[in-house]
Amino acid sequence: FRLEKYENKELLYDLFPSVLFDQKMPLIFPFHEKTKKYFSDEIRGIFPFCSLVTPQGLNLEDGLVSIEDFCNLPQGKRKYFLKYAGSDLEINWGSKSVFYLGNESKIRCKNILENVLKGYQNRKYWKIQKAYFTKDENAHYINRKNEIIEEKAYSKFSGFYGPNGLMGILVMQRTFPKVHGSPETVMTIA
Repeated sequence: FRLEKYENKELLYDLFPSVLFDQKMPLIFPFHEKTKKYFSDEIRGIFPFCSLVTPQGLNLEDGLVSIEDFCNLPQGKRKYFLKYAGSDLEINWGSKSVFYLGNESKIRCKNILENVLKGYQNRKYWKIQKAYFTKDENAHYINRKNEIIEEKAYSKFSGFYGPNGLMGILVMQRTFPKVHGSPETVMTIA
């Protein structure tokens, strides 16, 4: 339907009509048992470790662990983000489908992961991603009183690429580890 409207010049696309650009599933490929042979260690080193959440459990760097065993780990050993890996915009928009499992209680961690598995049979895939935190970046911003404020913050860097390479970087900073999707986030373009 959309392609027909596009061909009739009733609809314009600013991006090629592909769902690949807006999903996190391909980030699993360098680490997945069926596809990792196609990626060098150098390529794998670019990405944080990722693994698909399956009914069999979570494949961590040191092997498969059941959902139950993962949730029973101390919070300090659950340093992973859980992220929706598909392209359904009802789920994959505005960071509303991102959870830091290291902050969740054992019970809540298990409830979240069991909920995620309910969608697995309907191809609603989720991934876990190793979390790396540093709160040593200085964030400078101007508050509503026109004062320059400096705070130590967590940072997230998002690169945007075009045909000739890197075009710019969006830097998001906040005093809380989840920097994306918050009105308290300081945003800078570099």
